[in-house]
Amino acid sequence: MKGSLLALLFVGTASAFRPNAALQPSRRAARSYAYGSLRMSDSVGDGGGGGGGGGGGGGPAVTVLGGSGFVGSRVVKILSEKGCAVTSVSKSGKAPAWAKGEAWAKGVEWTALDLAKADDAALDAALGSAAGSALVSCVGVVGTDAAALRDGNGLANVRAFEAGKRVGIERAVFVGVASEVAECKDGLPEFFGGYFEGKEQAERAATDAAGASCMVRPTFIYGGDSFGLTPPRVNADYGSGVEQLLSLPPIKIVADALPSGLIKAGLVDKLPIGLVKVALRPPVSVEAVAGACAAAAMGDASGVLDGTAAINKVGAVYLERAPSSRLRTHAATTATAAAAAAAAASRCRFSLASRRSNPSLAAQTVPRNTHALPTHQTSRGCSHHWRGSTKQTGGRRPPGHGPAGSARVER
Repeated sequence: MKGSLLALLFVGTASAFRPNAALQPSRRAARSYAYGSLRMSDSVGDGGGGGGGGGGGGGPAVTVLGGSGFVGSRVVKILSEKGCAVTSVSKSGKAPAWAKGEAWAKGVEWTALDLAKADDAALDAALGSAAGSALVSCVGVVGTDAAALRDGNGLANVRAFEAGKRVGIERAVFVGVASEVAECKDGLPEFFGGYFEGKEQAERAATDAAGASCMVRPTFIYGGDSFGLTPPRVNADYGSGVEQLLSLPPIKIVADALPSGLIKAGLVDKLPIGLVKVALRPPVSVEAVAGACAAAAMGDASGVLDGTAAINKVGAVYLERAPSSRLRTHAATTATAAAAAAAAASRCRFSLASRRSNPSLAAQTVPRNTHALPTHQTSRGCSHHWRGSTKQTGGRRPPGHGPAGSARVER
């Protein structure tokens, strides 16, 4: 979600639950990541001629609206490196600063066009390359002017998808907003109505524009190297740590138990308790959102991807099989680390009990490979379970551990 109020709620939650070293993303963590229930088609990751070089290969032609932006530029990068002939349409018509000089950017057709102001002929010409293929829109605006929000999120996208329908696109992909966020709209300042109305208009236009469509609905998107206020954003390292933390089972249970949207409480008819629920939901990385959009553009995903879990299920897996390892780092390792942290929390107590009852286990040190986390091993993710344990061990701590509450992992 790109709205300022929700972003402030998220940043406040992040500050209250600032992840410690045990939950910080490890750049050395394993990058393999998969959901057993997901079966991507055999073509995923095989797009001819990608290999990390420039785009414009023998793959399908895909047009990305907002291709110079935060999410759109990552979508362009993934598709280009998979060998697609990519056209980016944006107001600037230029590659973003972070992509200048990159090999893949040289193979992209960067087109300048204002979607809201261009006439139909200009729109059809700019989107003509998407005929028989996919049109992806990552266009959206933030602010406090309801009309500008409605036009920037609605009108611009509606006109683009109408043009896509005229030229004959086969797939339409749109980055919207999570349903749990939309359910809180009546409890937000009035100008937010324009934002949600525009997103709804765009989704209807995208669904109508092509035979196959995919709506990617994130909550709060994080990524990049810096923090920002306009629009609100946290960087990749901090955001991935918060995603891991808010993905832990206890927090998920609390979030699931909270009601969605607005409730009546005493004299308050519309208490936006749903915003607390949203603030406890894990944010999603820009790489995962871009990966989900790319998968949908290639025909490997469709329908509605609502929220972080659904987006990661497609986007992170897709990135794991894509050529560029740099794009997949945070998306893939975040899900791996979150799963490892949950497994560690459930096994730590058993590990401690086993070491107390079995002297041979107590003599073992922490292994180098902690990803598998067998029941007799431990990790930094559960180091807090050792606190206070010296009373039961005669003042001794298990080998491999430093001061109370910390764990030493051999590297």
